[in-house]
Amino acid sequence: LKGHSLCIGGTLHYLLMEVPFDAVKTMGRWSDSSESFTLYLRHHALILAPFLQSKPKLLENLRRYILPTVK
Repeated sequence: LKGHSLCIGGTLHYLLMEVPFDAVKTMGRWSDSSESFTLYLRHHALILAPFLQSKPKLLENLRRYILPTVK
């Protein structure tokens, strides 16, 4: 396995265990001041979404987390 496979796999694992997004962000060592975690989730939403379909609340939380705030 390459590093990215472990990264997306770990992220998915913790999200499926309903670990809060900010906790997953911290465990993945994404910077608090950076949007890199949000961008990562946006970029990989198509990979994550099928696994989250069985957890509608979690899928909705993902959608809210990764979509830009409407002003």
